[in-house]
Amino acid sequence: MIWWITRGFFEFEEDSMITQYLPLIVVLLALVVVTLIQRGLVSNYDYQCANCQEVFSITLLQAMLFPHSFGKKLVRCPNCGKVTWAVRVPKSQD
Repeated sequence: MIWWITRGFFEFEEDSMITQYLPLIVVLLALVVVTLIQRGLVSNYDYQCANCQEVFSITLLQAMLFPHSFGKKLVRCPNCGKVTWAVRVPKSQD
């Protein structure tokens, strides 16, 4: 796909600076998009421990790095200390 973006879609000279840095730009743009999506999830959702039912928030870094699977995230509960698949729940409107 990167080949299509750098060679097939855009017609630049071979030694062009844009052609040289376009793969880096695409990767950085994708990272920004993923960060914005995770930021939205972190600000709208909390997680509930499967072991003790404690509801807690996670940081943006945890949201981006910890394993996840369809609305669950593998995290350590701050209450009971167990590593468990915490379920995503909407934040309460206080």
